[in-house]
Amino acid sequence: MANYRIKAASLLVGGKKIGQFETNQYTVNTGDEAQFGDGGYAGHSDGAGTTSISATGFVPIVGMDFDFESAMAAKQYLSILVEPINGGLRSITMRCVKAEITSNHRNGEQKGTFNFEGGPATIVKVG
Repeated sequence: MANYRIKAASLLVGGKKIGQFETNQYTVNTGDEAQFGDGGYAGHSDGAGTTSISATGFVPIVGMDFDFESAMAAKQYLSILVEPINGGLRSITMRCVKAEITSNHRNGEQKGTFNFEGGPATIVKVG
């Protein structure tokens, strides 16, 4: 078994990497649905593929800044790069559809959880 280096998802705006997330969960959905007829199960429909990412703790590159709320209000599409376990690289055009910010005033920490949705990923590099 090969040794893979695990990287966090990266956020790109205008083709330029502006930061990455501490953790992320990458989900691929075929959109296929089970079809049933008089005789029972008849197969699956070919659905529209989608992807989603749930990410926490955005870490901007030094000198870069990004306002997720403004991007959400402007309905801005963003590019996210993810590396699934097989070591390949995927690029996905997505929108941030939900942002939750948790603040701890006692220790001065603030952390966000961000949900993104988009179409199928484009394979940039095979593992």
